[in-house]
Parts: sequence; C-alpha cells; structure tokens
Amino acid sequence: MNGNRVTVRRALVGDALSAHTVLLTAKDEIPLAPNFTSADHQKWVRDWCRERQVWLAHVDGSLAGIMVMHVTEVRYLVTLATYRRRGVGRTLIRHAVAMVARRYRCGVKAKTRPENSPIVTLLTAEGFTPHPVLAAQHGWLVYSVGKVD
Repeated sequence: MNGNRVTVRRALVGDALSAHTVLLTAKDEIPLAPNFTSADHQKWVRDWCRERQVWLAHVDGSLAGIMVMHVTEVRYLVTLATYRRRGVGRTLIRHAVAMVARRYRCGVKAKTRPENSPIVTLLTAEGFTPHPVLAAQHGWLVYSVGKVD
C-alpha cells in the first residue's frame, strides 16, 4: 500500500531534535511549556530519547509522528499535519498497548482534553474508555484500556 506504510521504532538520542520539532508543531494542541523552544527543553527531549521513552512513526521512511511514554502512560502523541488520517496515531497507540501488555502485563492510560475530538475518537476506537477513578489536571480526562491502577 504505497504512501501509507507506517512503521514504528524507538527513538535514538540522535533523533531528539526531530522529536522536539514534531512536538513543537502541536504546541496549540498539547500542553507544552511556553518556553519549549529553549535549550533546556531540547535537552529534556534528548533525555527522553536516552531513557527510551520516545517512539517514532514513519510513513514510507519519512518521519510522520511521535509518541512519548512514561512506563504505561502515553504522555504525548503527535502526528504531523501532512500525515493525519493515514493511520499514524492508530499505529502508535496499538504499539503502546502491545508493548505495555508484553512488558508490564497491564493496560495503558492517556490524558487528553475532552474537546480534542480526533484523539478522543482514536482512543475510543481502540477500546479506551474514560477512567472512572484516575483524575488528570483540571480540564483533562484520563482514558485507559486494559487493567490500569
């Protein structure tokens, strides 16, 4: 299926600048600090890559999106605008669910704003539901799939 082959791999430290750039494209959609362009935040993303928390999605070899995880939680999920509606986010979410089930034998959680309908639609289509107990900061919901504490 030419033009839609999505692959996922763990980011390397050398991918940090690209990962930071992708996150920055979504600054109006995800909770980034106002000074996210600073060298400190670039180092933060590099540290995430070093700690093996960042996953990259490519479409036919081109960077299309990233996912930042902390153990069983999806912290950030960003698809570049030119690759939206091509299965990038879905592939990253499925990767997270499979990886967490294999490694930790439990479910995955993700926070989002209720008005972020594309991510809410994606999460619910992948079996996530609003978590009945876990709470996020004001204005956010926690979605989960599988057994989550």
